[in-house]
Amino acid sequence: MGSGGCAKVYHKIEPTRIPLARSEVNEYGLEMSHYYDLLALRGNKRLAKKERRKDIKLLVVSLTNHNDFSINVRKELEFIADGQPIETLPQQELYHSLKQRGLFYLLYAFVILPVDINSGNRVIIPLGVPFAAYNVAVALRANNRLLEELTIYDIQNRILAAGETITGIIGIQSEGVPYLEVRLKQFTD
Repeated sequence: MGSGGCAKVYHKIEPTRIPLARSEVNEYGLEMSHYYDLLALRGNKRLAKKERRKDIKLLVVSLTNHNDFSINVRKELEFIADGQPIETLPQQELYHSLKQRGLFYLLYAFVILPVDINSGNRVIIPLGVPFAAYNVAVALRANNRLLEELTIYDIQNRILAAGETITGIIGIQSEGVPYLEVRLKQFTD
């Protein structure tokens, strides 16, 4: 049961603490900066592998509204990759794709040590029970922290007021690492 089989602690991403390069204000009055590889940056190596395996890209996005009107991020903005609109993944879908499978660690409970005591009598010592309990607890706590952070920093359900900057986490389904742009949907027709 090497380190590859143990539950891993989740290290918070803390998107507001990631330095993002300032970008230009586009023709829609929006400024967007973004950063990929969040999970690897914060030491969540197993989740970063899962992210790559499932072709999911988690990124920090900072949006600034330089217009004199408010913008509903989900309804009025679209993210563009390689000139095409790209859907952002709902936070619950991101969570379910990346979370640790806590109940898997219950299998460790079946690790036993049979010990012969006297005259052929055997005692079974359940070595795996404490190990299983510990790993389930670590996985559940890590999953709760991941969900909490995805919920707190969900920018898709925000209203971006005039002059406001918001920073959060979004996820996209992509094999590569596209350069993202943002535009107002009303100007795309």
